[in-house]
Amino acid sequence: VLLIEPATAFWLTVEEDPKDLDAAKKALRLHERELVLCPMTDSRDGSCADAGTHWSLLVAWSITQGNKTTTCFRFAHYDTLSGGMFNKVHLAQAQTLACRLAGQQVQVFARPCPQQTNTWDCGVYVLLFSELVLQAFLRECASTTGGCNFSTSNGNSSEMLHLTWEEALNRVTPKQVADQRAAFYKRFSAAAVYAAGGA
Repeated sequence: VLLIEPATAFWLTVEEDPKDLDAAKKALRLHERELVLCPMTDSRDGSCADAGTHWSLLVAWSITQGNKTTTCFRFAHYDTLSGGMFNKVHLAQAQTLACRLAGQQVQVFARPCPQQTNTWDCGVYVLLFSELVLQAFLRECASTTGGCNFSTSNGNSSEMLHLTWEEALNRVTPKQVADQRAAFYKRFSAAAVYAAGGA
């Protein structure tokens, strides 16, 4: 399992040098990964990795077709602002990142997910989605012999998979997100006080 650091995911979408991209992918050891989580920002400013106004999540998982395990990935994109022009921009960036990770043209499936009801909770949704995807993936690994196996039902790589984590994702509510945001704030505030030498 690999959680790509957001700055690295951003860099992969804007970098144009093939040698640098190849070196980065080798360092990530993508061929060894069964699940890759990529938090994405909508920034296009290559001079600042922490810019942007919106976060979404790209999920990649290795597939099995027939009896042959491949190093190919399938890609799903989860965007809590999935409507209108902005969604097209976010999906295009997810497409760019997926192709860079795969080293070839691939299709990214824009999957339905809960929608944020304000303009600031996208990052919290991405954190919750990442946790739920990982939990579902680990449950799948624990319940099968020989490791995880996300396979197509008929060997057709163009068929949309039934993603085992989507049921959990679609149960996420705005209240759950708000509670999680408050918990994060409390935890980070306590950590900041501790770091500053407080009680």
